[in-house]
Amino acid sequence: MKAEYNTIMAAKRFEVLSKFRETNASIGLHVMPIIPYLTDFQDNFEELCSQASNSSVDYLLPGTLYLPETLYLRVNVRTRFFDFIQKESPEIEDRLRALYKTGGAGNPYKEEMHKALNKIRDMYNLSDNYMKPMKERLNR
Repeated sequence: MKAEYNTIMAAKRFEVLSKFRETNASIGLHVMPIIPYLTDFQDNFEELCSQASNSSVDYLLPGTLYLPETLYLRVNVRTRFFDFIQKESPEIEDRLRALYKTGGAGNPYKEEMHKALNKIRDMYNLSDNYMKPMKERLNR
């Protein structure tokens, strides 16, 4: 399953990143939150990394291990989130409830997503370190 998104809006955003890159600034993407079973598909990550690479993005950081959770569901947010899921994507509700039984996705899920995204990110030569591109530019 591929997440649907406004491709015109995404294309314009990557166009802006390409233009901004002409300033020699360090450009990065912070992909978060990653929502299990909704936005965590490999083809989505591949398309994102491909577009990032084509736009000369330096680094890509996922909201998996670097942050406490991919998506953390506090009490009020949890209720609203699951109301939305029940209405819009009921086929994934049971799996999400099981994954988020303690408020956030556990380390096994996050580690799996992190490994998968690292593999794709490496294919497109995108760094996993936001400081590295800045240091490289400062040392020129």
